[in-house]
Amino acid sequence: MKTNAAISALMMALVMAPYPACARVDINYRGTLVADACQLSTQSAEQVIEFPQIAVSAFKRNARSAPKTFELALLECDLAVGSLVNVTFSGTESREQPGTFAMTQGNSEGVSIAIESENGEAVKPSVAMRPIALVQGRNVLSFRAYIQGNDYAAIKEGSFSSSVNFVLEYE
Repeated sequence: MKTNAAISALMMALVMAPYPACARVDINYRGTLVADACQLSTQSAEQVIEFPQIAVSAFKRNARSAPKTFELALLECDLAVGSLVNVTFSGTESREQPGTFAMTQGNSEGVSIAIESENGEAVKPSVAMRPIALVQGRNVLSFRAYIQGNDYAAIKEGSFSSSVNFVLEYE
């Protein structure tokens, strides 16, 4: 009985306690919905490009490795919404090799990731490429990535990894 009386007294004290001052705050949300000219294939959204083991000595003969091809598949493109796409790749730019993407993880040194379009146009970090004409329906944008090491003396073996994002803007 004493426990019930103590709990009842505590409940009454909480109910009768003065409430802190309250203020009404409204939160307004705004935005714009836009139509994308194409849908990005789910297989294109997140990709891992695996390079085979590359001997450091390979960079004595050539400043770049064999390329690895990757694609961005655009589906259900509607030319009434946009007939051109601008692709921008972004990531950490290499200080040692400007115009390429730095290795962000691993213990290798002296190398970076370079990307080019299928026609050999260099992709610069955070710089939009020339607009690419779209066709109605499915479009596949092909690119090549390779490991670049301009200064053989600065290259140190080890693992490497880099993350690069891309943005598609339609015109």
